Amino acid sequence: MHSSFYYFSEIPGYIGHLFLGGLTVPSAKLAHVSSRDKVLDGKIVECICVPGVGWKVLRVRTDKTEPNYHKSGVAIIESIMYPVTAEQLVMCVRQRQNKTNPQQQASSSREPTASHHK
Repeated sequence: MHSSFYYFSEIPGYIGHLFLGGLTVPSAKLAHVSSRDKVLDGKIVECICVPGVGWKVLRVRTDKTEPNYHKSGVAIIESIMYPVTAEQLVMCVRQRQNKTNPQQQASSSREPTASHHK
C-alpha cells in the first residue's frame, strides 16, 4: 500500500507591524506589505490611514531617532480620526479669551449707550 501525505499551509507573507515607543506589542499593521518593504524594518516611518484600506507608509523619518510614545501616538491617531473643525477652533479661542479677560468680555457684550452733551 502506498501512502501519501499532503501538507496544507498558508502561503508565507509579510506583515508590517507598526510599533509605538514604550510598547512591545504592535499598535497597528500596514495595509499592504511586500518583500521590498523589508528595508523598513526597525525604521521610524510616517504613515497615513487610508479609509477602507488601512495604514500606508508615506516616508522614512531620518530626522527622528525615537518613535512617538504611546500617549503621543494615540493623540495623533485620534486627531486623524476625529479632526478639529474650524468652528471648534474658533469656539475654543473665544472660550479661552473669556476666561483670561472676563471684564473685557462683560463690557463688550453690553449695548453701547449714546450720550448727549449740550
